[in-house]
Amino acid sequence: MIKLSSFFLFICCISFCSAQKNEIETAFFNSVLPTQDTIIYTDESFGWEIMEEKINKKKFHDYNLNTSKTIKLTISEYKYIKNKISILENYIWNVNQFDRSEKIALAEIEIYLQKRNEPLKLELENVVINDTSAVIQMKNKEYFVYSFSKPIFFRNNKFCLFGFSIISEKKHKPYKKIAFYRKKRGQWIEWLELYNNLD
Repeated sequence: MIKLSSFFLFICCISFCSAQKNEIETAFFNSVLPTQDTIIYTDESFGWEIMEEKINKKKFHDYNLNTSKTIKLTISEYKYIKNKISILENYIWNVNQFDRSEKIALAEIEIYLQKRNEPLKLELENVVINDTSAVIQMKNKEYFVYSFSKPIFFRNNKFCLFGFSIISEKKHKPYKKIAFYRKKRGQWIEWLELYNNLD
């Protein structure tokens, strides 16, 4: 009877920890992803090779050098993050991962974006004046696809490492970024950038 009770207690603890992790991850994504439109994202996660390359030391200074932000990882934090990167490198996202979201295969991005953006392009072709706020707003409505990593939380879930890519139609180069984020006053903010492909 004691063994059976211990087993059920163990299962309950695992379920509770899993639910708590999901809540933390959901709160993170609600802070860093756009809240108005549908989030279109790839099935494959992103950034693990870049993370593996960039997490090669324990102390990091602000990438942009305009502030004094630093992070000094403990040995256990460093090992934990390296291990998580290794475990998650082939992570595949679920369908309906977020409210108002759509998941697509990485190989289908180009065709998907052409179809989604075609009506907008036709609408813009018929506009004579190009500098009105309405036209600028229309141009900003262009669809794009996110590809992102699973956030790696550490220090009692107050910090995390996260990477994302924004993919638009083929004529544009995808934007890629890897950064540490920090939770301040209940909101997640970018704390220290490790990499972006525009520099």
